[in-house]
Amino acid sequence: MTTPQPGSHDEFFRATFANPKIARAFCRHYVEGRFPNQLDIGGLKLQKGSFVDPDLRSHFSDMLYRVPLAGTNRSVYIYILIEHKSRSEEFTMVQLLRYMLQIWCMELEKAKYKAGFRLPPILPLILHHGEKEFRAPTEFSELVRPVPGMEAYVPKFNALLIDLAAKENEEIPEADAELYSTLSALQSIHSPEVVERAYEIFRRLAPKRNSPEQRKFIEIVSNYLLAAADYLDSEKFEEAAKTLEETGDSIMTTCAERWKAEGMEKGMEKGMEKGKLEGQADAILAVLRRRCGTLPEAVEQSIREISDLTRLGELLGCAATCDDLDAFVTFMGQ
Repeated sequence: MTTPQPGSHDEFFRATFANPKIARAFCRHYVEGRFPNQLDIGGLKLQKGSFVDPDLRSHFSDMLYRVPLAGTNRSVYIYILIEHKSRSEEFTMVQLLRYMLQIWCMELEKAKYKAGFRLPPILPLILHHGEKEFRAPTEFSELVRPVPGMEAYVPKFNALLIDLAAKENEEIPEADAELYSTLSALQSIHSPEVVERAYEIFRRLAPKRNSPEQRKFIEIVSNYLLAAADYLDSEKFEEAAKTLEETGDSIMTTCAERWKAEGMEKGMEKGMEKGKLEGQADAILAVLRRRCGTLPEAVEQSIREISDLTRLGELLGCAATCDDLDAFVTFMGQ
């Protein structure tokens, strides 16, 4: 399995959701109430491996848990696919179906295709924390062109969506400090709100800061906040970390050693990425001005705020072919 990049969304998700305490708290809050008295969340166990293709792991991460059915010797799977992309992937449900089939094939191989063997249910769950609300279908049949009379032959299954980017903001459970810190970091990582969240995260973690496990967890959260958040620089982070009192100094030292080793390479990568984004935005604006004349300031600002090269490429193609500026603005808002 490909090693996640230090400080990446993938590394943070795998480091936190591999913790049984966090996984159980998450499932108790978001899953257990949907199946009253059926699931033994206390018996949840992480399964090894990942089903996401290596070339997609910058956009998606996954976790598979086996959960006993209460009072039986049978179990079900909870499969979490987390989407890191700034825009929701329209065909996420197709990817989910692929990964679920891999899980079921794994089960069949373990059972050696024994006659009478039945596959365990899988609850597919999408955890989304992009910059915008998740808009893609969460029912597989919505992706299949309807043909009268063929409905019975189309796979029908839904995914449970936990959208941290929703306008209403998905409620984050506050009772468990580690789960709150994990989801709060994911929810705010793309926005200026991450500064305020960093203070709140450290405030909640401070009471248990002297535990070795807690110090390790604080280090994981700290690395993610500073490495992945665009709006949190080292000065603001250090100020927030003072909430941890004396532990803040040691956490800063540990993180600083890692950042020093990686800083030059990351700085170069960020500089190159920023240059590509600016160049792509300039190209879009130049094409639009040539075809549509003077542009509203709001349109230019919206284009320059986009931090997804793939999305900018789509907009460049639209700028070159759209009928007018209104058509471009409509496409941009999709």
